Amino acid sequence: MCIRDRECISINKEGTILYQDKKGYEDYWRKHQKSPIARDIWMLRPGQTSRYEKQTTFIGEDREPVWAPDGKSFYYLSEENGTFNVYQRTPGSDTSKQVTHHKQHPVRFLSMASNGNLCYGFDGEIYTLAPGGKPQKVSVKILSDRNDKDLIRQIKTSGATEMAVSPDGKEAVSYTHLRAHETELHL
Repeated sequence: MCIRDRECISINKEGTILYQDKKGYEDYWRKHQKSPIARDIWMLRPGQTSRYEKQTTFIGEDREPVWAPDGKSFYYLSEENGTFNVYQRTPGSDTSKQVTHHKQHPVRFLSMASNGNLCYGFDGEIYTLAPGGKPQKVSVKILSDRNDKDLIRQIKTSGATEMAVSPDGKEAVSYTHLRAHETELHL
């Protein structure tokens, strides 16, 4: 079974494969691309006589298929109504249901959890969508260590109140108490 020139492969419990084709080169980030090389969703039923079945016919981009947990329908991204949004379709059907209705910016990076929750990117944010629910923006908080430029480099020759040396003797740390609520740690 050759899966060359196929992208974004999703396999259901029965082994049926969904994928987006790649007919030619077009920048993956290009929006509103309508041409004969626009990506489509295909289904492959492997077996003694494998069957390939085209699932989408929109002249623009259809991409990133993921099977629903029951394996009876699938979700994908399409620009069918202007900008990339999430759609749901049953294999072999001529119709799809638009699931998200974002405007202006494209939906990207579609994935699905085993419980049916969708996850995707939109306008620089991460969203989840529970079955039958509304999209919810995921709160992301990024913590980081202090930047090197924030450190004050000093050479101290006195004032350490405690000191420890690593077992291999290659590193040392000292602790200095300056005044109430101020301490220094030196490596």
